[in-house]
Amino acid sequence: MSEYSFITQVNIADRASLRQRSLLNKQLPRARLVQLCNDARAVGKRVGFTSGAFDLIHKGHVTYLEEARRLCDILIVGVNSDLSVKRYKSRQRPIQNEQVRLTVVAALESVDFVFLLQESNTNRSVEMLRPDVYIKGGDYTVERLSSRRIVESYGGKVVLTSHIP
Repeated sequence: MSEYSFITQVNIADRASLRQRSLLNKQLPRARLVQLCNDARAVGKRVGFTSGAFDLIHKGHVTYLEEARRLCDILIVGVNSDLSVKRYKSRQRPIQNEQVRLTVVAALESVDFVFLLQESNTNRSVEMLRPDVYIKGGDYTVERLSSRRIVESYGGKVVLTSHIP
């Protein structure tokens, strides 16, 4: 049975079934998540997508991801690669390597799937996944999001959560 068959045969909204999957099964390549998103939408599920470095997880991250999860049936998180974090934060970052950050984010109950995001922005991921809801933290503005136009072009919605420093 393929990964996608499992997801479609099990009621996707059944969070208990998704939580039973191991942390490694929550970590999928973006290309595999494209099919999962298509399968989910085909059965009427709402896909949410967000991303970030998630270098040192704190209360703001957890609250943000919990809020994001309430906006969709399936929450997918792109975790920035070490190289992309260095490019957009600083050469001294990240403090935790990408595999550690992927595992920690995958362990959060609010997160259904994670993938490693190589790019510095999410435009390519948004184009591929076509989330129904694209979610960012309240420290952003909709106008600052380069992917906003992409999301809106196919009828998706951009939502900003509250900001907890």
